[in-house]
Amino acid sequence: MEKIKFKVSTWLKSEELMKKVSSIFNIPIEERDADLILENQNFSLRYHPDDREFGFIFCKIYNVTIRNKLNSILSEYQE
Repeated sequence: MEKIKFKVSTWLKSEELMKKVSSIFNIPIEERDADLILENQNFSLRYHPDDREFGFIFCKIYNVTIRNKLNSILSEYQE
């Protein structure tokens, strides 16, 4: 399992990232408290908004076959 944590500069970009991953992998976005979450058997992606108007992304990748595809999407949004 690979774990990734990073900061995204705005809430809007964080939500855009979640929508992009959701559409590519065809997974619905769940809302839990203030967090947005995408989960399946291959990975878990969680967006947590910060009061200072940026977002934290926490990702766990369980399947190595999708690692490169997911990492390329995430790298577009990393600070």
